[in-house]
Amino acid sequence: AALSFEPNLKLATPVNYILGPDDQLVVSVFGVQEYNGNLTISPEGSVSIPNIGEVKLAGLTIEAATQKLKTIMGNSVFSYLKSGGSKIAVSLGKIRSIKVTIIGSVKQGTFTLSSFSSVFNALYAAGGPSAFGSFREIELIRNNKLVQKIDLYKFLLNGDQTDNIGLKDNDVIRIP
Repeated sequence: AALSFEPNLKLATPVNYILGPDDQLVVSVFGVQEYNGNLTISPEGSVSIPNIGEVKLAGLTIEAATQKLKTIMGNSVFSYLKSGGSKIAVSLGKIRSIKVTIIGSVKQGTFTLSSFSSVFNALYAAGGPSAFGSFREIELIRNNKLVQKIDLYKFLLNGDQTDNIGLKDNDVIRIP
């Protein structure tokens, strides 16, 4: 009863995290010039920065977004970013939610999870495979295509997490 498969939300932002709508970025420029802002990515995939304008960031990693912001802001009002007199730091302030549909589990349906969630987190939220569900042939379906077959026994017997991949919005987990 004390086990928890919830994703750890108190991690440093992974550099390969893909940004999407509703993610909130904390942007800090420090040094000769200063700026601090909490920017939320719009449904169209962009943020609005005062004196700069709209910058499209959805679909980029946090690392690529930092470079893009450094270049765009350095070419306009924050010229010291180019010369090195100022530095920029970008991190996640608030993480978006994703919806994942799970079929063949104890609790079936669509679940709202953190965008940091993995297949194992979703399976835990759904109560695992039903009484007749397979532990070996679990399917992760993304955009109507089979992305991965998950063998839960590899994890349960050996601690092998190679099948524990990150989820994306509108993924379907099917347990035959």
